[in-house]
Amino acid sequence: MAQVARMVLLAGGARCLDVLHSGHVLSSCRFDSTMNIVPKGSMVVEQAMLTGMEIHHPERNEIELAGVMHALSDPHRLEIVRRLDESTEGRPCGGFGIEISKSTLTHHFRTLREAGVIRQERQGTTKMTWLRRDDLDARFPGLLDAVLSAAKIPA
Repeated sequence: MAQVARMVLLAGGARCLDVLHSGHVLSSCRFDSTMNIVPKGSMVVEQAMLTGMEIHHPERNEIELAGVMHALSDPHRLEIVRRLDESTEGRPCGGFGIEISKSTLTHHFRTLREAGVIRQERQGTTKMTWLRRDDLDARFPGLLDAVLSAAKIPA
């Protein structure tokens, strides 16, 4: 089981960050909060996997045509795929030069990844991105070539 970070808000605004592994607390630290909006009692407000977590990608046989077509229907996502198709190497998320906010770019990457169009992998503090051309060509022969050869639509 992977390590999990869990932040707990405690009564009075104190926060506690636990690092869990297989359900056991490995470390815990507390620090005061200046926010006075914490309700009485305590509650878990955030639980996230630590950096060792593998990013989920659908298996080749799980990739669906409707999901791929939806992912490729947005001009920004189509431009990301075009740029990935031009290179055999992965690209860092910030290396696409697309003029949109980071949160919107993250949304586009997630949409492409969940549809099975791209693969992402953490390398240190960078998330590298590759086009899953082999998987797409095996699942839907000629689809990617047809979509990428279509006339460019301005984003």
